[in-house]
Amino acid sequence: ELIQATQQVSLQEGPSAYLDFREALLSAWPRQDYVDEQHVAQQQAYADMHLAMLLVDYWRYIFEAELPTIRVAAACGQSPSRGFAPPTWRRVVQSAVDSLRELSDARRIRAIYLPENYDRVILDLTERYHILGGVNASSTPQTSHWDPDSDGVLSGSNSDRNSNWNSNSNSDPSLHAAPAHVCLASQILWVHCQELQSSLSMANA
Repeated sequence: ELIQATQQVSLQEGPSAYLDFREALLSAWPRQDYVDEQHVAQQQAYADMHLAMLLVDYWRYIFEAELPTIRVAAACGQSPSRGFAPPTWRRVVQSAVDSLRELSDARRIRAIYLPENYDRVILDLTERYHILGGVNASSTPQTSHWDPDSDGVLSGSNSDRNSNWNSNSNSDPSLHAAPAHVCLASQILWVHCQELQSSLSMANA
């Protein structure tokens, strides 16, 4: 409705066009309180995305000094193919998550973004959507909610983007539609995963 009204106003000339545009806005969005709610929600979404970018950057920094295979595993959300039993790798990931929290506290990230927002975003990136470290980010082994047979933006690991949440699972329905900051973090790590895998392949060639 707003687009159609704007197109109609753009065809007019003179000072009356400004008043007509205001009327078009009021007609499209009659409830000012709803518009304000949308503005606040949009601001929070941008803040969450910026926070997610910082946390992903810190995650990469934490593994920067590790062996290439470990860095690939951390970026791709998969356990290393050799040398790590699942419980061992899970401890490595959990230690990295703890380091991420400590680094965030040292740089006052939690205070800047408010504790409730920080806790929600880092929970989304770890135990809810398994972006940081894959399913190993959880304190206990959990079955992934990814459905490998459906199309979507996210996947069970950051190295595979051809699957989506299983809407038939018994998990919280809110898990089936990842918010923007989760998708952004997933995409950043996916690119990093591809870069590290390419570098590792060239080094082993």
